[in-house]
Amino acid sequence: MTKLAPTFLLLIGLCTALGFSMTSCGAGGGEICDDDTDNDGDGDVDCDDPDCTAESTDADADGYRVCDIPELSDCDDSNPDVNPETDEACDDIDNDCDGVVDNVDLDGDGFLADTCGGNDCDDANGEVFPGNPEQCDFADNDCDGQIDNGFDADDDGWTFCAGDCRDSDPLINPDAEELCDDIDNNCDGNTDEAFDADGDGYIDANDPFCESLYGPGGSNEELGDCDDDNDLVRPGAMEDPSDAFDNDCDNCLNECEDQDEDGFDNCDTGDVGDATCTGDTDGDGQPNSGGDDGLAQDCVDASLDFDFLAQIINPGMIFTIPNMEGNPVQHPEQCDGRDNNCDGTIDEGFDLKTCNPLF
Repeated sequence: MTKLAPTFLLLIGLCTALGFSMTSCGAGGGEICDDDTDNDGDGDVDCDDPDCTAESTDADADGYRVCDIPELSDCDDSNPDVNPETDEACDDIDNDCDGVVDNVDLDGDGFLADTCGGNDCDDANGEVFPGNPEQCDFADNDCDGQIDNGFDADDDGWTFCAGDCRDSDPLINPDAEELCDDIDNNCDGNTDEAFDADGDGYIDANDPFCESLYGPGGSNEELGDCDDDNDLVRPGAMEDPSDAFDNDCDNCLNECEDQDEDGFDNCDTGDVGDATCTGDTDGDGQPNSGGDDGLAQDCVDASLDFDFLAQIINPGMIFTIPNMEGNPVQHPEQCDGRDNNCDGTIDEGFDLKTCNPLF
């Protein structure tokens, strides 16, 4: 407890004995609890004075008293925004009463915000501070003023996390021009797409830049489009014996063939097809017949890459499916939005909204 000097106490006693008030003798009116002065002259200073109760030492009513244990003491009882629970701000004030002004470290990473004279370039992110290992994440993790430095191996201005799909080759990045070279030069997930004018997924085999790869004998011949202006002409497409196109790009015009190997070829009964086209153009291990196989025309005769349902679409198609009573019966259609039996009608025998059988 802080005590006044004996001489001063003697003067106070004499002043009182002569009938003067404490105030007229120089003692203050009431104790001010945070000015290091014995304002009321009772020998007790600030928080040692009995007058400094809990209520009288929270003048700003912020819930924190001047007279409390140090870690809970209000260092400015005239400002309710200053107390031990307040976050420190960059304002030349000790907002949190820890004895240090503007020590702002909101993310708790041990580095002060650069806005308050520190060197933490992102004080809202505890994973960003000086000396932190840089990561490829579009952020300056180590606060050196550079983003994702060290992750551009080919020095083309693109990091792998920013979309460089081959960071060992400076000619391959999202800004690069697409070439016809079986490489995704511009890192968009597609290869040689700039040379697919009709957008059918097959590359122009007649383009001089692509011919060696996608033309006859090229390593990607199966992906070469013999007519890149027509999206209905490409490898595996259905050959139409009545038009003037090599629809499936097999160098045979209007030949009769069974590409989907369902037992029905693409020619109508009696069609002669292209008798001059020899070899095995449909890849079934059998030489071309030249003319029709004698059966009804398959309305969808294409490779399964072209149409994965091609094998269940032909004039002889029969399915075993449950009828209205749940009994298995044979029916030429299934409910799949396709004309399975090539009769010109889709999903006959089914409720088109529910696909429930009507037979």
